Amino acid sequence: MDYKNITVEELPVVLTINEIAKILKVDIKTVLDLIETQKIETIKGIEKPRITALSLLHFLGSNGECQPSQRQEITEAEAAGPIIGLIKD
Repeated sequence: MDYKNITVEELPVVLTINEIAKILKVDIKTVLDLIETQKIETIKGIEKPRITALSLLHFLGSNGECQPSQRQEITEAEAAGPIIGLIKD
């Protein structure tokens, strides 16, 4: 997938380390360092490291300062964005 002009809505739900590196325009070692320092959280319980799009968005929203204890909890609806036209007068 080409991540050059991707929007938030087009991000895959689960990303690989290589994909995160392409999106952030950094090398793989940098992504591994971000995972090691827990600035980007991986999915637990699977063999190969995978990162959720939500974890990436948390990192980007924190301006790189994100630590697991500092993360703000957001609901699934907030992550999906605004829903228009569902409320009737």
